[in-house]
Amino acid sequence: MIRTLLVPGLDGSPAPHWQHWWAATDPTAKIVEQHSWSEPTPEAWLTEIAAATMIHPGSVLVGHSLGAIAIARLLSSWPQINVAGALMVAPAEPSRCSRIASFGSCRVAVK
Repeated sequence: MIRTLLVPGLDGSPAPHWQHWWAATDPTAKIVEQHSWSEPTPEAWLTEIAAATMIHPGSVLVGHSLGAIAIARLLSSWPQINVAGALMVAPAEPSRCSRIASFGSCRVAVK
């Protein structure tokens, strides 16, 4: 049973990044793979994360950098997604990097 879905940032946060360590040491954790780690698009990334949450409902999303931004966008766009929670570490700033500018600013209302 997957309980934690890890969402890396731009370029996939390759090993020995802490998310890879987490996935390797916790059998209930899984990295959400993306079609393109180096040329991200919001539509593709959000679709992959949404699909992972549908396969593993009730999981906790753990995003780093661009992964955190993608999680925020997903949860603000699709509030019906079934997650137990989200942890966002060091969110990226899309306005500072042309490679992720398409993710734009994201405002999430806290309930």
